[in-house]
Amino acid sequence: MNRRSLTSLAAVVSLGLVLALGQPSSAVVPPSTPAVAAGSWVGTATNPDGTFNYGAVRFTVRGATVRNFVIEGVTTDCGYMSLVMDSMKIKGNRFAGAYQPVKDIDQIIVVNATVKGRTVTGTFSSGPLCGAEGVFSARAR
Repeated sequence: MNRRSLTSLAAVVSLGLVLALGQPSSAVVPPSTPAVAAGSWVGTATNPDGTFNYGAVRFTVRGATVRNFVIEGVTTDCGYMSLVMDSMKIKGNRFAGAYQPVKDIDQIIVVNATVKGRTVTGTFSSGPLCGAEGVFSARAR
């Protein structure tokens, strides 16, 4: 065999290995992009059927954590209140959390949300002491 046919044979064998094994070992796989954009997010909240508007929704995303989550002006059985959660972990394209604002008081705030691009939609509830529930959406600024 001459040099040219050896080079051609090596190329065919290399191509066969790449096809058989997938990507060559020297291929660089780009890092996965975060599911939730970092920075400030703002939006609105309503009751579950959308007939009554609550106040603004705002939070910040840093890394894999939602911080300072606030829904203002929620009408509850006890009057108006803001629902606040310090932080929630982001897992994939979802985040959720439960928070008891005052120790030894039977009041729990629950949030569940899904991220799609630069939009978050979710549900929240508060109770049983001051009951409320609703839906919210927010967009990255």
